[in-house]
Amino acid sequence: MSSHVENFSILRLAEGILENTKEVIKCLHKSNVALPTFSPTCEELPSTPDFQKLQNRLRTQLEDLQLLVDGPPRFYRHFLMRGYEIAAFQIALDFGFFTLVPSEGDISVGDLANKAGLDQDRTGRVMRLLTTHRFFQESKPGFFSHNSFSIALQGDDELRSLVHYSFDEMLKASAESSVSIKADPFEADSVHCPFFTRFGVPIFDYYKKHPEHSGRFS
Repeated sequence: MSSHVENFSILRLAEGILENTKEVIKCLHKSNVALPTFSPTCEELPSTPDFQKLQNRLRTQLEDLQLLVDGPPRFYRHFLMRGYEIAAFQIALDFGFFTLVPSEGDISVGDLANKAGLDQDRTGRVMRLLTTHRFFQESKPGFFSHNSFSIALQGDDELRSLVHYSFDEMLKASAESSVSIKADPFEADSVHCPFFTRFGVPIFDYYKKHPEHSGRFS
């Protein structure tokens, strides 16, 4: 967030967003990359240092504007809902939604539930919560297909593994952070840490005991 707290003009911030958006478009045109959309066939954005600086600058401005427009009460109400959103993501990963939804076309919520081994009601609830946050799309009532963000986790095993272990064991361990630190406030090592508090073993010993998870960690 910007360090200029006093007299922070949301209009000036919005104008800066417009100018930096124009710079993004100019950079994409120069790189012969199509403008980003939610289409599953959307091109990958450039990864050059200059473009990343531009991305970071624009994202910071967008985040600042959202915070200022929402205000603290609305921000906290939304922020506290993220646990439910993360839970939906965990379910989608554990039940294979990202790979079960076809790369082309759509799938009915009933077929997805059958393939995932989950009841249709909760399958639909999870998918609709994810679509609210621009993961997947409901192409027609009761039918889901990929968009650019969900299909990224279908075709990239490494990215999907990173997201999966982050939302599984790492998130579960992070929930024990306060408990772990309160128990040993002046020590920090492989046995005095949230991961050990949650799983009872150091992290690398855990992956030795659970080879089914070690692959996605490595």
